Amino acid sequence: MKRVLSIFAILIFTFLFLVFGLISIAYLAQDAVVKMALKQVSTSIKAPIEFERVSLSLIHSFPLATLEFQGLKMGAPMDSITQEPHAVLDTLVSIDHLYVSVLLLPLFENDIEVKRIDVSDAFVRYEVDENGVSNFDFLLSPSSTSSSDSASSLVLNIEEMLFKNISIEYADRTLGAHTNLFIKQLDTKGHYLNNVFEGKVAGDVTFTNNAYNGTNVYVMEEALVHLDLDYVNTNLHINHLDILTNGAHVAMQGHVL
Repeated sequence: MKRVLSIFAILIFTFLFLVFGLISIAYLAQDAVVKMALKQVSTSIKAPIEFERVSLSLIHSFPLATLEFQGLKMGAPMDSITQEPHAVLDTLVSIDHLYVSVLLLPLFENDIEVKRIDVSDAFVRYEVDENGVSNFDFLLSPSSTSSSDSASSLVLNIEEMLFKNISIEYADRTLGAHTNLFIKQLDTKGHYLNNVFEGKVAGDVTFTNNAYNGTNVYVMEEALVHLDLDYVNTNLHINHLDILTNGAHVAMQGHVL
């Protein structure tokens, strides 16, 4: 019995030693990891990014390593606004707190594999002009999606995304439509295995300041949506979908094929 306990104690000690070793190495390499992540993001989206603070944590989503961005802002490409070097950033996205959780071991090979994203207290402005061009179309350009020549790589294998307190302003001049969305909380989970994608979306969303040309949507001062959906490839299962507006309440359940 003592021998079994001794072996067990050695295994526990070895495991703790490895964990604390990885933690120590990660903290010592924190600056390099943060710089690598920022370089990958900048290379990928080709848009100006400002932030107040970036840090690396092994506590937020252990055993994943988590990059925490505070006061993050992203604007449209500067050449689409002005050539002035000290121009004010045309903010498209503003995020108070963004947590990007990645696998720890690939970091030591200069690779970033994203597994989870948490966003809280954010603002997004999405606009479509009279020509049908949105202020986010630059993200779809070949220059924004081309791969980098650097030795590091960025892999998006996201299994969970959590959004809290997100405000979105939407306006489309081609449709004469606009609305303000507020996401109180939205939790999305998913994984891809054997050519099958399975996922889940649950949360609460509020729509205000609604308009759409040729309709009376504007009389709907506010719409509250509570949703709980599961999906497998193209099959959607509605566990619960509640829509509450001025004087009306719609509840749905069932399958959508």
